[in-house]
Amino acid sequence: MPLGSGFWKYYNSPLDSFWCCTGTGVEEFAKFADSIYFHDDGGIFVNLFIPSELNWAEKGVHLRQETKFPEHEGTSLTIHSDRPVEMTLNIRVPYWATRGGAVKLNGAALPAFSSPSSYLSIYRTWKDGDKVEVSLPMSLHIHPMPDDPTLQAMMYGPLVLAARLGDKGLTDALTYPKYDTAPAGEQIPVSAVINPSKVATGWAEPVAGTPLNFRTTGQDEAMNFIPLYKVSGERYAVYLKVGAKAL
Repeated sequence: MPLGSGFWKYYNSPLDSFWCCTGTGVEEFAKFADSIYFHDDGGIFVNLFIPSELNWAEKGVHLRQETKFPEHEGTSLTIHSDRPVEMTLNIRVPYWATRGGAVKLNGAALPAFSSPSSYLSIYRTWKDGDKVEVSLPMSLHIHPMPDDPTLQAMMYGPLVLAARLGDKGLTDALTYPKYDTAPAGEQIPVSAVINPSKVATGWAEPVAGTPLNFRTTGQDEAMNFIPLYKVSGERYAVYLKVGAKAL
């Protein structure tokens, strides 16, 4: 998955290629299950927001997580147990949750939350059917390259955004190469440049009525953005230059 502007995602062909990164891509789904939940003697840690179920046999606790994250900015957790269980439910509050958040227990708002890069800990005696609903509002923020602060990506919460550059010149042979593990076609560089005088609060804004769609704001040339994970079959740019002529 190249990050050079104007390139595209490419995939192994059905019969002629199977790269090491293809295997890693399969492995990552197993790693999700490995890291959604942790526990210690005192309770459960909810690390990832993925629809899933946890059965903690020693405690007699079954936890069900329901969410459409990241399309939905939060998650819900339901406890099932044959008897009341005294423990702590620790819910991760990510670094990007700078707008705060909210939590409800059985529909009633709790007057507490936690800071980014920490856990929200709820200690109580849990009963069958107890439900926790967590809201984690996302916001746009700039992520510059460590060695060049003028080369910037825009993020929405944990999501890396990509500018949509169209599919000019792309063919099936370029998208599904047989043996190449690097793009073999022509890169089309980005012509747009971000005006540095207009980025104090970011250079993108949400498109009203269209979830997870964004566009540049206050710039001479409009560009549309979607999360990088949604891009397929088209060229894209993740990092844009601020205050320079072109990439």
